[in-house]
Amino acid sequence: MKEIKLISGEILHLGEPLLEDAAAMVTYAKKVGDETDNLTFDGADFKVTVKQEEAFIKMHKKEENHLCLISKIDNEIVGMLSISGSNRKRCKHIGEFGISIMKKHWGKQIGTIMLEDMIEWAKKHGHVTKIDLSVLKKNERAVRLYERLGFKHEGTRSRASFQGGKYLDTYLMGLEID
Repeated sequence: MKEIKLISGEILHLGEPLLEDAAAMVTYAKKVGDETDNLTFDGADFKVTVKQEEAFIKMHKKEENHLCLISKIDNEIVGMLSISGSNRKRCKHIGEFGISIMKKHWGKQIGTIMLEDMIEWAKKHGHVTKIDLSVLKKNERAVRLYERLGFKHEGTRSRASFQGGKYLDTYLMGLEID
């Protein structure tokens, strides 16, 4: 795992998860799902078992167009990112990713660090040459981050989420890796 000193002075450990991280990843996902409505799930929706998470880790290590990253501070998972490419020959070059950061660690540039690492991975390995994402339009902070890293707006998906009695739209964004 890479060690990166954050603007807060804390040391961030960034790298691919090991099988022994699976239980902590499940706990993390349930907790982060309850902290924000910017994700597609809440803690109760996340029903992945430790065995399923272990299979997820193995798959991401095996597939050349997949990557999973975790960030840890003081041995606690504080961020997670995964990108998955299609298994279809015509679409293998497209990876769609999701990212989450524990709310108490927002504003420490962890998201930027994880995204830059993913983009460098794509450039280095060449299997993913287009990175796609969807983000709630109301999540302006994330939208600005993606724009700053070069992601372009490619469209809008209406009624992508239903929260608090309202439908919410998402932006579809993409980054071409050359």
